[in-house]
Amino acid sequence: MTFPKSPLRAQVGPVATSLKASWAERLDRLGRTRESGSVLIEVIVTASVMIIVGLGVFSAIDGASATSGQNRARSIAASFAQEDQERLRSMRPADLANRNETRTRTSDGVSYTVTSRGEPVNESSGTPGCTSAGSSSDLVIKISSTVRWTSMPQGRKPVKLESIAAPPPGTSTPTQGALAIQLNDRAGQPLTDIPVTVTGSSSTTLPSNELGCSFFGFLNAGSYTLTVSKPGTVDHQGNQVVTSTQTVVAGQIKPLAYELDVAGQVNVTFDTKIGTAEPQASDAEYVSAANPGLSIPRVFGTGTAQASISATSLFPFNGGYGFYSGNCAGANPSTYDINYFTNNPGSVQVLPGGSHTVTVREPALNARVVTGSSNTPIPTSTATVKITTTTTGCTGVPQRTFTNQPSTFTTGVPFGDYTVCASYNGRRRILTGVQNRLPAGTAVQTLNTTTSGSSSGSCP
Repeated sequence: MTFPKSPLRAQVGPVATSLKASWAERLDRLGRTRESGSVLIEVIVTASVMIIVGLGVFSAIDGASATSGQNRARSIAASFAQEDQERLRSMRPADLANRNETRTRTSDGVSYTVTSRGEPVNESSGTPGCTSAGSSSDLVIKISSTVRWTSMPQGRKPVKLESIAAPPPGTSTPTQGALAIQLNDRAGQPLTDIPVTVTGSSSTTLPSNELGCSFFGFLNAGSYTLTVSKPGTVDHQGNQVVTSTQTVVAGQIKPLAYELDVAGQVNVTFDTKIGTAEPQASDAEYVSAANPGLSIPRVFGTGTAQASISATSLFPFNGGYGFYSGNCAGANPSTYDINYFTNNPGSVQVLPGGSHTVTVREPALNARVVTGSSNTPIPTSTATVKITTTTTGCTGVPQRTFTNQPSTFTTGVPFGDYTVCASYNGRRRILTGVQNRLPAGTAVQTLNTTTSGSSSGSCP
């Protein structure tokens, strides 16, 4: 039996065929799109690789060019150094010794700085020998030519040529000698490029070399002024500019050594201690700073009693300073107790550029003013006590006056010897040779203004 075709089936067939064709076209287009994307990616990758390779090539070319340029500059610098060496060798020894000059040369648009230096040195060692004496007849001259240029890479060393120029026989006359100046810091390290000036019949300035040495040879015998300075530094005595008079001896090398370093400072306050009581604040007119490296202690203050005094421009010795009130050697407590600064306040280590504080102990001088055979204490509103130093060399230590005090007068004063005078109601009593040499101070000094030993009048 044959069934008639369904109208729906007749419509589905063409639609399916149409859908198949549509999907085929879409897949074909998708394939072509993917292929196009892959080609684009390949083009981008290839271009990137070519750019990277190109940059590398250009960098290599630039590096080679820079290296070639620096090599050329160094070669030119070497030729300038060699020319300078020949120029120096042609000079008279008198012009060559202690020479220090800088000239500028130009080549291919590059500026070159040529530094020429002549130094008398010891013939046997070849070094300036600033640390030992010797005979000036052993001197020869080391000449150096150092060349730098404007485009030198950072960290690149300059071109430097050195040689020895032996002066002809008879160059150094029997009337000539030499000064050798060695400059170090507190750690013993050499100070370089510090200008040192020697002034006499002529003036010559020579920076210290890499050994910290400035060597002045072929100087006529006689007196010279030596000047050394480096901004921000001081010598042992706190001088920012070191000046001294030196004598050049014919035929001899005179070595001199100086230490320079960054200064420190100390703010000094004062106290005193009475018996077992707690320390109490005190005043001082002067304070001294002592150290074995000082020729004499340094003194600070104005002569007016102050609660604190600043000690400035202190050289930072490796060993600490001992501070004490007063302005003379007799006020130094270590005069009476060599271990004083070990066991008592007053010592401090000063560091380069440091700011420190320290408290100085002043021993207490105790006095009691009385009257009559029964040692009746004198009213506080009417008694006067004067304390005057008699310690040898202690000039400027003040005479202190106390009025309206309790019957026992106590004050911290520098170590040493004193005269104590008390006056009351038109009469006075003076005690001499009062020794204030112990950290705990003196025993109570009793002054009776009316018994034997007193006199009329006020304290002088």
